[in-house]
Amino acid sequence: MFKRIPTLCLTLFLLAGCTVSTEAAFLKEVPLNTSTQEISVPGEVITAMFELTNEITPDYFKASKKANQIFSPLSLWYALGVLREGASGASLTELNQMMKLSASFDATTVIPILSKTLNFMEASKIAKDGTKNGIRLTNGIFFDQKYRKNINDSFLEKAATVWGTETAQVDFTKKVETQRLIKDWVSQKTDAFIPDYEANFLDDGTAIMNIYNVLYLKDQWGRPFIKQSDQIFHSPK
Repeated sequence: MFKRIPTLCLTLFLLAGCTVSTEAAFLKEVPLNTSTQEISVPGEVITAMFELTNEITPDYFKASKKANQIFSPLSLWYALGVLREGASGASLTELNQMMKLSASFDATTVIPILSKTLNFMEASKIAKDGTKNGIRLTNGIFFDQKYRKNINDSFLEKAATVWGTETAQVDFTKKVETQRLIKDWVSQKTDAFIPDYEANFLDDGTAIMNIYNVLYLKDQWGRPFIKQSDQIFHSPK
Protein backbone atom coordinates (compact mmCIF):
# COMPACT_ATOMS: atom_id res chain seq x y z
CA MET A 1 0.00 0.00 0.00
CA PHE A 2 2.91 2.37 0.69
CA LYS A 3 4.95 1.47 -2.39
CA ARG A 4 3.26 3.69 -4.93
CA ILE A 5 3.62 6.96 -3.09
CA PRO A 6 7.35 7.41 -3.87
CA THR A 7 6.60 6.87 -7.56
CA LEU A 8 4.59 10.09 -7.45
CA CYS A 9 7.87 11.90 -6.70
CA LEU A 10 6.30 13.52 -3.65
CA THR A 11 7.82 13.68 -0.19
CA LEU A 12 5.81 14.22 2.99
CA PHE A 13 7.40 15.80 6.05
CA LEU A 14 5.78 16.14 9.46
CA LEU A 15 7.03 18.61 12.05
CA ALA A 16 5.64 18.96 15.56
CA GLY A 17 6.58 21.33 17.64
CA CYS A 18 9.66 34.72 9.21
CA THR A 19 11.51 36.10 7.12
CA VAL A 20 10.51 34.64 3.75
CA SER A 21 13.11 34.75 1.02
CA THR A 22 12.13 36.64 -2.11
CA GLU A 23 13.47 33.73 -4.12
CA ALA A 24 10.16 31.91 -3.56
CA ALA A 25 6.76 33.03 -4.71
CA PHE A 26 4.23 32.29 -1.99
CA LEU A 27 0.91 31.79 -3.74
CA LYS A 28 -1.11 31.36 -0.56
CA GLU A 29 -0.62 32.23 3.09
CA VAL A 30 -2.87 31.04 5.91
CA PRO A 31 -3.97 33.62 8.51
CA LEU A 32 -4.53 32.69 12.13
CA ASN A 33 -8.10 32.18 13.24
CA THR A 34 -9.74 34.85 15.39
CA SER A 35 -13.05 33.07 15.97
CA THR A 36 -13.96 31.27 19.20
CA GLN A 37 -16.56 29.10 17.50
CA GLU A 38 -16.59 25.48 18.67
CA ILE A 39 -17.33 22.69 16.20
CA SER A 40 -18.21 19.02 16.36
CA VAL A 41 -15.70 16.85 14.53
CA PRO A 42 -17.52 14.48 12.14
CA GLY A 43 -17.60 10.85 13.28
CA GLU A 44 -15.94 9.64 10.08
CA VAL A 45 -12.90 11.85 10.73
CA ILE A 46 -12.63 10.76 14.37
CA THR A 47 -12.86 7.09 13.40
CA ALA A 48 -10.32 7.55 10.60
CA MET A 49 -7.85 9.23 12.95
CA PHE A 50 -8.15 6.51 15.61
CA GLU A 51 -7.79 3.72 13.05
CA LEU A 52 -4.74 5.33 11.45
CA THR A 53 -3.16 5.95 14.85
CA ASN A 54 -3.72 2.37 15.99
CA GLU A 55 -2.26 1.01 12.76
CA ILE A 56 0.94 3.02 12.42
CA THR A 57 1.96 4.07 15.95
CA PRO A 58 3.38 0.73 17.21
CA ASP A 59 5.54 0.27 14.11
CA TYR A 60 6.65 3.90 14.19
CA PHE A 61 7.99 3.76 17.72
CA LYS A 62 9.43 0.29 17.18
CA ALA A 63 11.49 1.57 14.26
CA SER A 64 12.41 4.91 15.81
CA LYS A 65 15.74 5.29 17.57
CA LYS A 66 14.87 8.53 19.37
CA ALA A 67 14.36 8.27 23.11
CA ASN A 68 12.11 11.30 23.49
CA GLN A 69 9.84 12.63 20.77
CA ILE A 70 6.37 13.68 19.72
CA PHE A 71 4.56 11.76 17.00
CA SER A 72 1.50 13.29 15.33
CA PRO A 73 -0.77 10.99 13.31
CA LEU A 74 -2.93 14.06 12.69
CA SER A 75 -0.01 15.67 10.84
CA LEU A 76 0.41 12.60 8.63
CA TRP A 77 -3.33 12.49 7.96
CA TYR A 78 -3.36 16.16 6.95
CA ALA A 79 -0.33 15.87 4.67
CA LEU A 80 -1.88 12.84 2.97
CA GLY A 81 -5.10 14.84 2.63
CA VAL A 82 -3.27 17.50 0.65
CA LEU A 83 -1.81 14.81 -1.58
CA ARG A 84 -5.28 13.26 -1.97
CA GLU A 85 -6.58 16.40 -3.69
CA GLY A 86 -4.27 15.71 -6.62
CA ALA A 87 -4.86 11.97 -6.87
CA SER A 88 -7.18 9.85 -8.99
CA GLY A 89 -7.71 6.22 -9.92
CA ALA A 90 -5.62 3.64 -8.08
CA SER A 91 -3.61 6.31 -6.27
CA LEU A 92 -6.77 7.87 -4.87
CA THR A 93 -8.02 4.45 -3.77
CA GLU A 94 -4.76 3.77 -1.94
CA LEU A 95 -4.79 7.16 -0.25
CA ASN A 96 -8.36 6.58 0.92
CA GLN A 97 -7.22 3.26 2.38
CA MET A 98 -4.25 4.88 4.10
CA MET A 99 -6.37 7.71 5.50
CA LYS A 100 -9.17 5.28 6.49
CA LEU A 101 -11.73 7.22 4.46
CA SER A 102 -14.59 6.14 2.26
CA ALA A 103 -14.40 6.89 -1.45
CA SER A 104 -17.31 9.31 -1.03
CA PHE A 105 -15.58 11.46 1.61
CA ASP A 106 -15.92 15.12 0.64
CA ALA A 107 -13.12 17.13 2.21
CA THR A 108 -14.63 20.44 1.08
CA THR A 109 -17.55 20.11 3.52
CA VAL A 110 -15.49 19.08 6.55
CA ILE A 111 -11.85 20.13 6.50
CA PRO A 112 -12.02 23.96 6.15
CA ILE A 113 -13.97 24.33 9.41
CA LEU A 114 -11.80 21.74 11.17
CA SER A 115 -8.62 23.43 9.94
CA LYS A 116 -9.86 26.79 11.16
CA THR A 117 -10.38 25.34 14.62
CA LEU A 118 -6.87 23.81 14.53
CA ASN A 119 -5.25 27.15 13.72
CA PHE A 120 -6.06 29.32 16.70
CA MET A 121 -3.80 31.36 18.98
CA GLU A 122 -5.13 33.67 21.68
CA ALA A 123 -3.80 35.65 24.62
CA SER A 124 -3.22 33.35 27.56
CA LYS A 125 -5.67 33.66 30.44
CA ILE A 126 -2.92 32.50 32.78
CA ALA A 127 0.26 34.23 31.63
CA LYS A 128 0.66 37.80 32.82
CA ASP A 129 2.95 38.89 30.01
CA GLY A 130 0.38 38.76 27.22
CA THR A 131 1.78 35.50 25.84
CA LYS A 132 -0.32 33.87 23.14
CA ASN A 133 -1.14 30.20 23.60
CA GLY A 134 -2.98 27.77 21.40
CA ILE A 135 -2.47 25.57 18.37
CA ARG A 136 -1.22 26.33 14.88
CA LEU A 137 -1.56 23.74 12.14
CA THR A 138 -0.23 24.63 8.71
CA ASN A 139 0.46 22.68 5.54
CA GLY A 140 3.07 23.73 3.03
CA ILE A 141 3.73 22.78 -0.58
CA PHE A 142 7.15 23.59 -2.01
CA PHE A 143 7.35 22.74 -5.71
CA ASP A 144 10.17 23.12 -8.19
CA GLN A 145 9.66 25.93 -10.68
CA LYS A 146 10.77 23.65 -13.52
CA TYR A 147 7.64 21.54 -13.04
CA ARG A 148 5.17 24.40 -12.58
CA LYS A 149 3.38 23.67 -15.86
CA ASN A 150 2.81 20.07 -14.75
CA ILE A 151 0.93 21.08 -11.62
CA ASN A 152 -2.73 21.89 -12.08
CA ASP A 153 -3.91 25.21 -10.67
CA SER A 154 -7.01 23.41 -9.38
CA PHE A 155 -4.81 21.21 -7.17
CA LEU A 156 -3.01 24.19 -5.63
CA GLU A 157 -6.31 26.00 -5.13
CA LYS A 158 -7.95 23.04 -3.39
CA ALA A 159 -4.88 22.48 -1.26
CA ALA A 160 -5.12 26.11 -0.17
CA THR A 161 -8.85 26.58 0.29
CA VAL A 162 -9.69 23.12 1.68
CA TRP A 163 -6.55 22.14 3.61
CA GLY A 164 -5.14 25.56 4.50
CA THR A 165 -1.94 24.94 2.54
CA GLU A 166 0.66 27.58 1.85
CA THR A 167 2.43 27.19 -1.47
CA ALA A 168 5.88 28.27 -2.61
CA GLN A 169 7.79 27.92 -5.87
CA VAL A 170 11.45 26.99 -5.38
CA ASP A 171 14.49 25.65 -7.19
CA PHE A 172 15.49 22.33 -5.65
CA THR A 173 18.78 22.35 -7.57
CA LYS A 174 19.82 25.32 -5.39
CA LYS A 175 20.01 23.26 -2.24
CA VAL A 176 21.38 25.81 0.22
CA GLU A 177 18.93 28.54 -0.80
CA THR A 178 15.91 26.24 -0.76
CA GLN A 179 16.86 24.66 2.56
CA ARG A 180 17.16 28.15 4.03
CA LEU A 181 13.73 29.11 2.72
CA ILE A 182 12.06 26.02 4.18
CA LYS A 183 13.96 26.41 7.46
CA ASP A 184 12.73 30.02 7.78
CA TRP A 185 9.16 28.95 7.01
CA VAL A 186 9.22 26.22 9.66
CA SER A 187 10.75 28.63 12.15
CA GLN A 188 8.01 31.16 11.46
CA LYS A 189 5.23 28.62 11.89
CA THR A 190 6.65 27.44 15.23
CA ASP A 191 7.48 30.90 16.63
CA ALA A 192 11.18 29.98 16.31
CA PHE A 193 10.70 26.84 18.44
CA ILE A 194 12.18 24.80 15.55
CA PRO A 195 14.76 27.26 14.17
CA ASP A 196 17.19 24.85 12.52
CA TYR A 197 15.14 22.37 10.48
CA GLU A 198 17.11 20.96 7.56
CA ALA A 199 14.92 19.97 4.60
CA ASN A 200 15.73 16.76 2.78
CA PHE A 201 15.42 16.57 -1.01
CA LEU A 202 17.40 15.61 -4.09
CA ASP A 203 19.19 18.50 -5.82
CA ASP A 204 19.84 16.67 -9.10
CA GLY A 205 16.80 18.09 -10.89
CA THR A 206 14.46 15.16 -10.18
CA ALA A 207 12.74 16.61 -7.10
CA ILE A 208 9.26 17.88 -7.92
CA MET A 209 7.43 18.64 -4.68
CA ASN A 210 7.69 18.49 -0.89
CA ILE A 211 4.54 18.51 1.25
CA TYR A 212 4.91 19.56 4.89
CA ASN A 213 2.67 19.68 7.91
CA VAL A 214 3.73 21.81 10.86
CA LEU A 215 1.87 21.35 14.15
CA TYR A 216 2.74 23.86 16.87
CA LEU A 217 1.21 23.81 20.36
CA LYS A 218 1.92 26.24 23.16
CA ASP A 219 0.06 26.18 26.45
CA GLN A 220 0.57 26.42 30.19
CA TRP A 221 -0.45 24.29 33.11
CA GLY A 222 -3.68 25.36 34.78
CA ARG A 223 -1.95 24.56 38.08
CA PRO A 224 1.81 25.00 37.50
CA PHE A 225 4.36 22.80 39.24
CA ILE A 226 6.22 24.48 42.07
CA LYS A 227 9.83 23.45 41.70
CA GLN A 228 11.36 22.60 45.06
CA SER A 229 14.09 20.08 44.33
CA ASP A 230 14.81 17.09 42.11
CA GLN A 231 11.75 14.88 42.43
CA ILE A 232 10.08 11.92 40.80
CA PHE A 233 6.57 12.70 39.61
CA HIS A 234 3.86 10.07 39.20
CA SER A 235 0.56 10.10 37.37
CA PRO A 236 -2.65 10.17 39.47
CA LYS A 237 -2.84 6.37 39.23
